[in-house]
Amino acid sequence: MFDINPKDYFREAFKTAGWDRVYKKGEIIHMDEEPGEYIYFIIKGKVAHIIHDNTGKERVILIMDDGDIFGEVTLFEEKQNLVISETMDDSVIKKIPKAEFAELLNRDNGLYLAVIKLLSQKFRWLIMDIIDLSFENVYGRVATYLLMLMDRYGEKDDRGITIGIKLSQNDISRMVGASRVSVTKVMEEFSRLGILEVKNKMITIKSPEQLKSWANLTVEKLID
Repeated sequence: MFDINPKDYFREAFKTAGWDRVYKKGEIIHMDEEPGEYIYFIIKGKVAHIIHDNTGKERVILIMDDGDIFGEVTLFEEKQNLVISETMDDSVIKKIPKAEFAELLNRDNGLYLAVIKLLSQKFRWLIMDIIDLSFENVYGRVATYLLMLMDRYGEKDDRGITIGIKLSQNDISRMVGASRVSVTKVMEEFSRLGILEVKNKMITIKSPEQLKSWANLTVEKLID
């Protein structure tokens, strides 16, 4: 019952739903505290969920890519958005009105299961993000974040496990809440130690075990 691949299911279920819109890199899709009127399906591209603290400092708490949906929480809770959604690449995104999405759910139990599975994946990601926040050391935060990415997007190849989305060091710094200079230093050290390599913004984890040694035991249990 739960062997559904949410992304594949969404691609089929939303073929004729809503309408498509092209967004440029860095474009805001919706702001926090706005009412959620649509469910969004990413046909192509990459989207970040962003929050700000009371000093205005931003933190990326979730990255989504092709085949993901977002905005579904406002459908179930009927409350305002809690995050800002911003494109990280030029993107094509389908906007589905809430009423149409609800009708699709009522007609298709499989879609319900796909949404539940995606929500559980997001919950797991956010739990790991909370663990990441417990690290005062930037090395630990970057290591945990890379493990999270490896867990969700990792693809095995002859070099190791390649994270299947392009990420700049600025993207990583926004995710871990550290300066770009600090993240660059950490990535260079991990590369020197043979833990990873970066080519054309694609990160390959060559030694997952060494990377885990920079994170704590709880994260290891979540990844294994």
